[in-house]
Amino acid sequence: MLKRSGYDMPYIKLELGNGATRNWTLFNSNYMVQVEGAMCVGILPMGPRGMPVAGEPAVVIGGKQLEDNLLVFDLEKQRLGFSMLLHFQLSSCRSSNFFRN
Repeated sequence: MLKRSGYDMPYIKLELGNGATRNWTLFNSNYMVQVEGAMCVGILPMGPRGMPVAGEPAVVIGGKQLEDNLLVFDLEKQRLGFSMLLHFQLSSCRSSNFFRN
């Protein structure tokens, strides 16, 4: 069933470490992919048989996970953050005019 936030699947809450102040929630529309009439999870394991590899990231965040989110750069505090899903803000990248004077 297609909902406003995606297919009827649970959301994934990523717990960010190293001083992160908040978690990042991936809603079903940001990890489910339709391929040849089937729904697939668009997250791949990093190592052999899905096991972590020492010194490597556990998951690489890609285009599907970042879709409809904005990256927020705080240069002064040297931090990177994620916006809420633009769907929930009743907005989209198309509705923004980045070239306003």
